Amino acid sequence: MSLRLSLLALLALGACSDAPSADAPGGGETVARVGDARLTEGDVANALGDGPVGLDSVTAREQVIEQWVQRELLVQEARRQGLPDDPGVRRRLADAERATLEMAALAAFFDQAPPTPSEADLQAYYDRHSEALALREPYVRLRHLRLAAPTRATEARASLDRAIASPFPDSLFALVAREYADDPDGAIAFAREYVSEARLAALDETLGERVAGLSAGGQGTAIPIGPTVHLVQVIDRVPAGTVPPFRLVRDELAERLGIQMRRDAEARLIQRLRSEAQAAGRLDVP
Repeated sequence: MSLRLSLLALLALGACSDAPSADAPGGGETVARVGDARLTEGDVANALGDGPVGLDSVTAREQVIEQWVQRELLVQEARRQGLPDDPGVRRRLADAERATLEMAALAAFFDQAPPTPSEADLQAYYDRHSEALALREPYVRLRHLRLAAPTRATEARASLDRAIASPFPDSLFALVAREYADDPDGAIAFAREYVSEARLAALDETLGERVAGLSAGGQGTAIPIGPTVHLVQVIDRVPAGTVPPFRLVRDELAERLGIQMRRDAEARLIQRLRSEAQAAGRLDVP
């Protein structure tokens, strides 16, 4: 769950329920109060628990408290004006409740049986749809070092060439990246993946143009771009029209097949609920 969703869930408390007591789960010391509504340390901790790593905790805490106060002030003003009795407001509240319950029912269903494709499922899907998976543009796999210290470019290039010529180029490249690259982890991860030439050109036009002219399997090439030096070696090329190997598209297939399985499972759930409602005499559809 994102921090935004956590905040929305927390702030919705003011609109939908009474404030929790200090000794209730999620309670604790009160950190903010608007009338009889209270925001506790437990509420704040729950809202921050799923926040992104690296987020300033002090700033995030202040955001939680301030947004809760703002929301509660408006909620209480709406109640003071009698807006919960307005027909339009009641209708929107009912619609929101139904939508929330619908999502909760689906979430509970998928929690019990997550629609996760197996490796056999993915391989079978790949085999059935391999022709449709043909690449529409050329892809390339690179060893790429962006140098934090361009003055070491000659030394770094020699080290890269030794790694390429060794029996264990990937392992030695990781050592070279940690010695010279300004983003070692990024360089190591990038070298494991295939990237479309169009995406590479979008990242840096000059780099894309130079890489397009390099042959696969050659030595490292130094490409100066502004104050930065890029050391590049093309490991492999996959031309447009090629059916990519399974490993290249596995993650994409897992996402695609997972969505399809989720839709199929949801349809089966709806059909089961429909049959049960009909059998119990609770469903009447013209």
